[in-house]
Amino acid sequence: MPSLSEQLLREWNDTAVDYGSPGCLHQLIEAQVDRTPEAVAVICDGRSLTYGALDRRANRLAHRLLRLGMEPDSPVGICAERSLELMVGLLAILKAGGAYVPLDPEYPRDRLVYMIEDALGGLATPLLLTQGRLLDALPATSARIVLLEEEGDEPEVRPAVPVDLDQVSYLIYTSGSTGRPKGVMNSHRGIVNRLLWMQETYRLDSSDRVLQKTPASFDVSVWEFFWPLLTGARLVMALPGGHRDPAYLARVIAEEGVTTAHFVPSMLSLFLEAPEAERCGRCDASSAAARPSPTTCSSASTPGWPARCTTCTAPPRRRWTSPSGPAGATADRRWCRSAGRWRTPASTCWTRPSTRCRSPTPASSTSAVSSSLAATGAVPT
Repeated sequence: MPSLSEQLLREWNDTAVDYGSPGCLHQLIEAQVDRTPEAVAVICDGRSLTYGALDRRANRLAHRLLRLGMEPDSPVGICAERSLELMVGLLAILKAGGAYVPLDPEYPRDRLVYMIEDALGGLATPLLLTQGRLLDALPATSARIVLLEEEGDEPEVRPAVPVDLDQVSYLIYTSGSTGRPKGVMNSHRGIVNRLLWMQETYRLDSSDRVLQKTPASFDVSVWEFFWPLLTGARLVMALPGGHRDPAYLARVIAEEGVTTAHFVPSMLSLFLEAPEAERCGRCDASSAAARPSPTTCSSASTPGWPARCTTCTAPPRRRWTSPSGPAGATADRRWCRSAGRWRTPASTCWTRPSTRCRSPTPASSTSAVSSSLAATGAVPT
């Protein structure tokens, strides 16, 4: 029997996994495109794109960005509502060798001004992707505006741009609650490691439907956007503003057969109180999937949240997980889960990162140790 210190510091942190050289984020998606080009990749408001169509549109936009003078390994702003065009824009930036910088169109103008200047101000050719309907909401900027609706006549072949795992894939700004927002850069290596761990743990396949409802300016959106696309699953994008409407979310989950969704605790509480949430259980019960479908609730816990939705907690309908971690740790560093009856097991680190407990008190006979944590491992820039 290992000592508590041995368990805390070594056993629970034995997370090393050799994924070899898996490729950059967009390259993993391109590999899935080659496997299932005719399968539906993403759906939003009744419109959809197959894997092949998404790839071709992103290729054209990537070539356009390069023609406009996009610099290698540089940030590119993207200010767009949740839509097929947003997904095309994100993938195009990665294909062109850049790092996307999400700019929420609902942010105050002064915050957008600061973020645009901070991220793009030093570039010779700053680029900002957006939608025509948002032009009036954007602040004045020296960045070159690229409209996502204008596809152009660029080639559909994949651009031959060298990208390595240590290049930055995206730059997300913190909330600024402790001062000015700070840009957090995450490498391809960090997000690929995170997504490969998710796939190894949850095993999405072509029968799965993943709900995308988190604004692109929050780190959870990253796995919502890209995890389904490297596994052959379908990305179901909620309407702009739909992430605030529990009844709408319940309807989309039921009608689209969503198998995987993420909630912050406050929204999960509201969602479970909505009468429409009962439809989600009925929908999932009719699924052919043999394994539980994961639903995640991040950061803090909501008292009794799984037990309050019996249609979701009865196996094999829902498997609940509770991940948490800072944006600088590629979204999450530790997680716990439950299938059926909820309990609170010890948090476990996912592969490569490690979480070191620094206990202010001597180890006791229980694993509930009050500690501070230090995250290390395959971390982003």
